[in-house]
Amino acid sequence: MNYTGLYITLKADTDFEIANDVLITELSEIGFDSFAETESGLEAFIPTEDFKETELPVEILENLCSAWEIKTVEPQNWNQNWEENYKPVLVDDTVYIYAHFHPEIEGIRHPIKITPKMSFGTGHHATTELVIKHILNTDFNNKSVFDLGTGTGILAILAHQLGATEITATEVEDFALENCHENFAANGVSEYKLIDARVQQGPFGVYDVIIANITRNTLVSLKDEIEKSSKKGTVLIISGFYISDVDFLTNLFAAIGFTGAVTVLEKEHWASVKFIKE
Repeated sequence: MNYTGLYITLKADTDFEIANDVLITELSEIGFDSFAETESGLEAFIPTEDFKETELPVEILENLCSAWEIKTVEPQNWNQNWEENYKPVLVDDTVYIYAHFHPEIEGIRHPIKITPKMSFGTGHHATTELVIKHILNTDFNNKSVFDLGTGTGILAILAHQLGATEITATEVEDFALENCHENFAANGVSEYKLIDARVQQGPFGVYDVIIANITRNTLVSLKDEIEKSSKKGTVLIISGFYISDVDFLTNLFAAIGFTGAVTVLEKEHWASVKFIKE
């Protein structure tokens, strides 16, 4: 597969961590699926067949960047690049997300081994950590789980390890669907439904727990699907948005019954909210 690269130089007075988070979120929305932070800013990559220059968030780029360049990427070993840059993640000394080339840690309650390809959800983003913290404080024993936009499948795998007996997950990218199947198998998740949401439309059933670590706009677009997939007592865990969006999304989901025991977690400028449907 041929790739197009967007090579970004951030303004010197910009907070690089915040700027890169913003850019990764915005570029993911238009099909960019691999990112590398650099000393000067960010490199972002997209399959050439999916790239449309007119979709670039030019206003955001102009605000944050001193320069950017679009170039065709020479063929390369993407998995090797991932291995060179990918580091394991440890959350609350309980969840250890690692790859086959990382050392295992004895005594970890929830080890999750994933193959680091180009799927979003390697555990490094603040939103993934926030959702994991919510999951660790949720009862999954004999529960059914719906993971919207599962990425590498990390969150669904953790739910399985915590006792979930019915796993349904959705994705819209071919590489993510393939990667998720591999990661489920590597972590002993044998009974599950993985749905290509581009070709199969809901409703997909009613669940005890719904997880959606996606973007603000995607959460808004999936509100009706979440409503159809929930019942009284359903736990909804969402993330992928900024702290400034919490009130808007809390009101959005309160309108469809998610008004019980609202819990908000924050890290840096990101947030995650856990609701219960009354």
